Amino acid sequence: MQKLTDQIDAIRRTNGTAHMAGASGQCGSRDTESGTLAVGRMLDAIHDLAPAVLASAAEIEAERRMPSDLIEKLRSIGVYRMFAPRSRGGFELDLPSGMEVISALARLDGSVGWTAMIGSVSAIVSPRLPRQTYDLMYRDKSDVIISG
Repeated sequence: MQKLTDQIDAIRRTNGTAHMAGASGQCGSRDTESGTLAVGRMLDAIHDLAPAVLASAAEIEAERRMPSDLIEKLRSIGVYRMFAPRSRGGFELDLPSGMEVISALARLDGSVGWTAMIGSVSAIVSPRLPRQTYDLMYRDKSDVIISG
């Protein structure tokens, strides 16, 4: 139980930092209201998700994969679209802002943070694909997950 409390406290500290950094205008695209709000909302959601992530740790380790319901929860809070361009429905966060989100997840469970990083950074490299492929990928959604 103490580990859970410590992890949640770490998320709260990160959350407070995110709101203060965004308000002071020191972090690139987080200077925009939508970036600051997106980071704050994701960190708040991660805080709320912390007990479920910690409860899944043994399953993640034993199964060597993330449970599909946890992936869906990360998708629903915007983790996989945080780097996607606004024109594609994403938050278009800068790397330091996105790393705050990934770090918050990694503090709960390293595998969850790693999986979130792998799945979210595809939006950074996917614009280098042929335009037709890129348009097809983002045709129906902004939270495309690519890994391999």
